[in-house]
Amino acid sequence: MPELWIMALAAVAVITGTTLQRVSGAGVGLVVSPVFVLLSGGAAGVMASNMTTLISASALLVAVRREVNWSKAGKILAGAFPGAVIGALCVLWLPSAWLAIVIGCIVLAAVLVTRFTPELPHWDNGAALGMTSVIAGAFNTTAGVAAPALIVYSRLSRWDMHEMRATFQPLFLGMAIMSLVFKSALGATGFAEPPVWILLVVPIPVLLGLLLGAKLAARVTKERAQQLSLTLAGVGGVGAIGRGVLGLMGAGA
Repeated sequence: MPELWIMALAAVAVITGTTLQRVSGAGVGLVVSPVFVLLSGGAAGVMASNMTTLISASALLVAVRREVNWSKAGKILAGAFPGAVIGALCVLWLPSAWLAIVIGCIVLAAVLVTRFTPELPHWDNGAALGMTSVIAGAFNTTAGVAAPALIVYSRLSRWDMHEMRATFQPLFLGMAIMSLVFKSALGATGFAEPPVWILLVVPIPVLLGLLLGAKLAARVTKERAQQLSLTLAGVGGVGAIGRGVLGLMGAGA
C-alpha cells in the first residue's frame, strides 16, 4: 500500500482529469498518466492511468451514449488493435527509467501538437482514420495518452464537436481494455502484485470529478478546459522525464 500522500496526489489528479474530461471530452489520460508515472514509475504509472481511464470513460459513456457515432468508434478501435500490441511490446522491452523518459517525451510532444497545431487541411479518408487509430492505440498503451492523436484527427476531418466528445468515451474505454489485456498477457504490467490501491483511490474521485465537471460545463469553455489540461500534462511530462533521468543517474552511480 503506498503512502497516504501518494494516494492524495493520485486522487487530486483523477478529480482534475475527470472534471476536464466531462467538460471537454478528454483530459484523464493527459493529466493522470504523467502524474502516475511520476509517483509510481513508467509501466506501473501507465497501467494505473489505463485503469483510471477505463472507470472514468465507462461512467461518462452512460451519459453520452446516444450521441456516440458507433460506426466510427468501431473502425477506430479496430485500427487501434495493432497499435496497442506494438505499445505493449515497447512497455515490455524498455527499462523503467527509459520508459518514464519516453512517456514524458510523448506527453510533451502530444501537448505541443495539440496546443500549437495551426488550422489543418481537410483530410478525412481511410488513410487518415487508419493512421490515427494505430498511433492512438500505441500511444495509449505506451503512455496512456490517446487523446492528442484523436484531437488532431478531429481537426483534419472537421468532426462535429458534440459527436466527437461523446465518441471519445467508447474509444478511451476500448483502448484502455486493450492496453490492460495485452500488457497483462505479455507480463508488462509493472506491478509486483494486483494494484489494490488503485481500486481504493480511483472510483470516488472519478465520481467527484464527473459531478464537478457537470456543474462547470455550462461555465467553463471547452478551450479553457483544454488549455488547463495541456498545462497540467506538460508539467507532469517534465516530471516524468526528470524521474527517468534521476533513475538513470542512480543506476549509473
